[in-house]
Amino acid sequence: MDVYLGELLGLFLVINVIGLVTMYFDKWMARMGTIRIPEKWILAICLAGGTPGVILGMFVFHHKNKKRSFQLHVLVVAVFYVIVLTYLGLSH
Repeated sequence: MDVYLGELLGLFLVINVIGLVTMYFDKWMARMGTIRIPEKWILAICLAGGTPGVILGMFVFHHKNKKRSFQLHVLVVAVFYVIVLTYLGLSH
């Protein structure tokens, strides 16, 4: 299992950078008044493991920080990952 740890950490880093950059571009597009990135795409990035990057983007870029429904969805995904990772950690 340790053989794949590096690959998993690399994938985790990439998906979180994607989440952070997505939040930046959506904020930029909001300021420009152009077509936005759908929330379901951002939530898909969260589900793929990019929740920390999306949350970091929310704080750094002050983006979607007033949209409670979006924050709730991100929180649910984060709690889900904490439960899964806790279970995986306790099962070994």
